Amino acid sequence: VPFLEKRPSDYMRERMWFATQPIEEPDNPHDLVTMIKLYDPDGTRTLFASDWPHHDFDHPKGLLKLPMSPEMKRRVMGENALELFGISAPVKNES
Repeated sequence: VPFLEKRPSDYMRERMWFATQPIEEPDNPHDLVTMIKLYDPDGTRTLFASDWPHHDFDHPKGLLKLPMSPEMKRRVMGENALELFGISAPVKNES
């Protein structure tokens, strides 16, 4: 495409955000993590979406069971949304 200054994959990694819903879950959970890493290698552009209140919504515990790093789970489950919407992370009260 002559009017693009970068490769399409660069635009996907820099300007697009993705959600975990809707998604068909494969029999092998590793395949789902591999698919996510294909379009979002660092896990910085994917947001958890439950599709609640539908009867077949995805419970957050389902994502926590996937074979991905704790950092990637933390990003997908909340940190990415905070970044996308420009919300400061809550500060832990250590008292």
